[in-house]
Amino acid sequence: MKPGKTEYPSVHRGILLAAAAYLQKESHPAAAFYTKEDLRILADEVVKPDEKGDRQRGSGYHYYCAVNPKGKANPFVQGDYYPNGRGKKAPSARTMFEEEYMAAAAAMEQGSRSRAMAHLGRAAHMLADVYCPPHSCGLTYLTRYAKYHKQFETIAARKFWADVEAIGEQAVLQRAAASVQELPQATAFEKIPQQGAGQLFNSAAQKTAAVLPSVLSKDPSAAENAVQLQLALAIGATAALLAAFAEQSTLQL
Repeated sequence: MKPGKTEYPSVHRGILLAAAAYLQKESHPAAAFYTKEDLRILADEVVKPDEKGDRQRGSGYHYYCAVNPKGKANPFVQGDYYPNGRGKKAPSARTMFEEEYMAAAAAMEQGSRSRAMAHLGRAAHMLADVYCPPHSCGLTYLTRYAKYHKQFETIAARKFWADVEAIGEQAVLQRAAASVQELPQATAFEKIPQQGAGQLFNSAAQKTAAVLPSVLSKDPSAAENAVQLQLALAIGATAALLAAFAEQSTLQL
């Protein structure tokens, strides 16, 4: 029996903590902003949108589809918004990210740090989802492409966590942090309060859609390589999110 993703810790939790490890590795000023309690809340909250009964769990919700499963570009459904997994503007990974990011900023301004971290953790979940090809290409569980969705996420869980019992969580996180090659531009985050996350999410969804052929390939190594690439990009984007939020919050103090 091949292990499924549920036999490993949450990949979302891993991405979040690897992003924090990346900031630490790079001696980024944001690394000192987040306390151990902040990271605990972030890591706990980032997994909740996938849990049964959660307010953000719903069919087609965590999608932001730049293309359809055949690779054809989707038109915007409203403004500069791509559709969710049901062809609608909302709820989508982007709209929920925007809501949670702004809620986190408001909570921090009001002096509620723990509430801010809870919202930021949920925003991080949605950001990571846009780097998952099934979520950017409409490979929903209601289509015949569901098997590719499950396959991608199973590979991701295995590649991230497979040897955690042998080497320990910190070694796994440091290895994942070392895989990061690029971060989204800071300007993409600076525009969110006034213009939304269009620049950030549209660019990410379009780039993620480019690996769709690898995800659907019969060559196992193609999917493995796509997973490795997208995990690194998701970690980098999450690190950029943490850095941007820390800078914004520091300016508010």
